[in-house]
Amino acid sequence: MVSFIIFREPLPMVPRVITILVFIIILMGISSISNKIHPERLKKSRNSIHHQYDRFKKSKPDLFPVILVPGDGGSQIEAKLNKPNVVHHFCASRTKNYYTLWMSFSEILPYAIDCFTDNMRLVYDNVTRTTANAPGVETRIPGFGETRSIEFIDNHEMPITGYFNVMVNYLVNLGYKRVINLRGAPYDFRKSPRELTDYLVNLKALIEETTRANNDLPCIIICHSMGCPLTLYFLLRQTDQWKSTYVRKLITIASPWGGAVKAMKAFATGENLGVLVVPELTVRRDERTFPSMAFLLPQKNFWPTSETIIKVGSNNFSTANYEEFFETIDFPVGYQMWLDVEHLIDDLPPPGVPVDCFYSTGIKTMEYLEYDPDLFPNHSPKVVTYGDGDGTVNIRSLEACNRWKQQQTQSFNSFNIYGVDHLSILADPTVLAFLRKIITDRK
Repeated sequence: MVSFIIFREPLPMVPRVITILVFIIILMGISSISNKIHPERLKKSRNSIHHQYDRFKKSKPDLFPVILVPGDGGSQIEAKLNKPNVVHHFCASRTKNYYTLWMSFSEILPYAIDCFTDNMRLVYDNVTRTTANAPGVETRIPGFGETRSIEFIDNHEMPITGYFNVMVNYLVNLGYKRVINLRGAPYDFRKSPRELTDYLVNLKALIEETTRANNDLPCIIICHSMGCPLTLYFLLRQTDQWKSTYVRKLITIASPWGGAVKAMKAFATGENLGVLVVPELTVRRDERTFPSMAFLLPQKNFWPTSETIIKVGSNNFSTANYEEFFETIDFPVGYQMWLDVEHLIDDLPPPGVPVDCFYSTGIKTMEYLEYDPDLFPNHSPKVVTYGDGDGTVNIRSLEACNRWKQQQTQSFNSFNIYGVDHLSILADPTVLAFLRKIITDRK
């Protein structure tokens, strides 16, 4: 195992609007099939990859194919409406076709955001312990197998909604070709891994198909943020033989391995990540309904039960009393969702494939919150204490991957890119230079 700490000046801050895309903003179903892939698009993708590969293989036959797995807020969501009722008279109740629900700036403008949050929310079923879309809302995730819907979160490809765009263009300049050996695996980021069964089946098929179409070269999986715990969940359910055949390496970037304090704040009073046009209490309506938010709560293995994370008067909330926390904020369903996801990647077992773990430190990151008991939970905290991290994920969670150096026989390297925030790390020149070296290494 080799560890690297890279000190550098931080990049200019990405507009705060974009930061929403990677952690969980409006955060970032069974009846709606929200986590299923378009069958016609997947079929078209499978047909085209073999057709295009014949022309491509002669020029760049030696590049290991890359699969990109985005984080929370990093996948587009399309919706079609046939709603029995709406929250305002100006909200659309029916649409003829699918439209872009996430991410569209027109959806999060003042007043319109109320329509948006009602369409984005999920409804939890205590019997099936799963979530579904709001009544009359049908959703789908576009672009599976492609990179277009994760290069830019807005389907108009506005520059400020860039996500994987810089990295994809960098890889294309190295000789990669979109859809052939550079592919994306977007998903419904509102869901936790346990509800993404169909997605995980399709992810496995995508990896196998891409390997076969690239002269049987195994894939390099590059994940960001919550896409990394999701990928770990996936790999832990594959055989060693399958992993050795189809996975060359796992490259993780800015992963919240043990959760993040911001997720707890999102449940309590909402988290708009500093975007003033988006009221925290408004986005809280959605954030509370997403099992992925519960999946990102601080975990006991990384936050001792004796460590207070949120203090409200004489009440101290930690990883020891989530049930009391959810009762206090009058959202008991949140505790049920947490019970569903608590043990999904218990103790963070190693994935059983070679790993390169990238993360950043040196950015102040929310660590402790104190609220006025007379105003909680409908007002901002009166005291916020910051610690180290990448501005979104705390350092103890980011660097948790380092435990794998003693737990698996496959190679492990970690890279601490100092002074880069949670999203900017995807476009950081130092990270891209390391990626080039890693993915072109034939050893």
